Parts: sequence; C-alpha cells; structure tokens
Amino acid sequence: LASDDVFIRGNTFGHLRLAWCRSFRLEKDMAANIVAMISPDASPQIIDEGSEPAEFWAALGGEGDYDRELDPTGAPFLTPRLFHCRILFNKRLRVEEVPHFEQEDLNVDDVMVLDGGDEIYVWIGNGATEEERTKSIDMAKQYIRTDPSERNEDTVPIVILKQGEEPRSFKRLFPAWDDGHWESQPSYESIRQQVLDQNQPKE
Repeated sequence: LASDDVFIRGNTFGHLRLAWCRSFRLEKDMAANIVAMISPDASPQIIDEGSEPAEFWAALGGEGDYDRELDPTGAPFLTPRLFHCRILFNKRLRVEEVPHFEQEDLNVDDVMVLDGGDEIYVWIGNGATEEERTKSIDMAKQYIRTDPSERNEDTVPIVILKQGEEPRSFKRLFPAWDDGHWESQPSYESIRQQVLDQNQPKE
C-alpha cells in the first residue's frame, strides 16, 4: 500500500473493495473504470485511508507499515535519471548519466544526482570530497534551471542526503534496495589503508 495510490482488493465471493488512500482524482477514476471492466456486476465498497474495517486488514495479513509519503500535486510523471558526479585531475566536475541504474551504481567515493521527478536528490558518498559535494549541488541547481519541463527551483526541491540516510522516497526509485548493501562492502578507509600497506617498502 501507498498513501498516494488506489488499490483494488477482491475476494472469493466476488466482492470488491476500493482503498482510495490519499490519491489523485485521476487515479480514483481510473480505478473505478478498471473495476467496471473486470467485474461489471460488482458494487464495490469504497474505503478511505484511515477508515479500514478489521476484515480489510485481515485479508491483507494484518496492518503493517506502508509508504505514507505523498507526491506533490501536479508534479510531472518523469522517468528517474541518475548522474555520477566526480572531480577530475583538472579540478573540473565530470557528470555522466547512468542508464538502467541500480543501487550498486551509487559510487561511495563520489556524489550522485538522482532526478526523481518530484525531487532532485544529491546523494553524497562517504568517500566524496567537499569540492565534489559543493560542485554537485551547483550542478543540480543548474540542471533544474535548464529543465525543458515546467519544473523549476520553486516547485522541485533539491534534497541533500548522505550515504546510509536514504529516505523511502529515494529508495523506491530503484528496482531493488538492500539496507545492508554497504555493510558487506569494504569501506573507503579500509581500501585506502590496503593500498597504502601494499605500497610500503618491504624490509
């Protein structure tokens, strides 16, 4: 479940329940049309978020945690885009788009900019430098200023977040997300120390 969507639940007796949550009118109308197509003789029961009867949750295996964040009204539906930002030896910022991205594409040594449509996220890896952070934020601002859609800095917030502090709205832009992903990966400092140890002259 998610607060900004509509869900349809049926049971073995052909009864349908529509859970509106806090979705947009367009989504509600689409859900009603779908019900009319899949079960034209049904008289669905409409349930608003927060008014769910006990049998509704029982059919779903109990009331668990779900996404309660809302997308801004009127925000465009855009395909998420991920950009890798890093400083070159000449001190210039290099920006490369990452196609078909996954969590593994988040480079912990650099800064990533994720265009989520409703927000622009500046994700700072633990190994990123202050210069990379500053220039990547400037890049994100310039990116939204030159956006061909109707978005601008007043309607699309730029969210700055650190590695390991990702909100659910960020995580859901990826095909899959593992909170323990980086715990199983060697840290930047450990890799750096290994390199230093390997370059130490042998006695």
